[in-house]
Amino acid sequence: MIMSDKIHLMNNGVIEQSGNPVQLYTHPVSKFAAEFIGHYNILDSDQLKTLLPFKKFNNRYYAIRPETLLIQSEPIQDETMYVFEAVVDNYISRGNVLRYTLRCQDVTFKSEVLFRSFTLFDEGQKVYVGIEPHNILAIRD
Repeated sequence: MIMSDKIHLMNNGVIEQSGNPVQLYTHPVSKFAAEFIGHYNILDSDQLKTLLPFKKFNNRYYAIRPETLLIQSEPIQDETMYVFEAVVDNYISRGNVLRYTLRCQDVTFKSEVLFRSFTLFDEGQKVYVGIEPHNILAIRD
């Protein structure tokens, strides 16, 4: 991706998506593209409705990048974000990034945060999760 001006992502001999590296990373068009290009959380509409029961989701699948999720120990007071509660299942250090596995009811998903603060979350801890609506990407199968 570093050396490319344009990428043609192939799936079974057919171009799945074309674009520059930033476009492919930030706006995958399908489950295949999202799984191939990044560590996206892929949720179906029922899973997303579990997290955000008062919102309407018409697509079958949605992709959310782990780094777009805000997690904190206090309630999030930002009305521009969708907010829900979750529990930390586990975490792993990946250099300068902490990757958390979070759970809300029966939905498990990942969040990644930089090691830029001293706020770390423990396994079993309740956290508040926020996401801006534009970071929930409708994708096809």
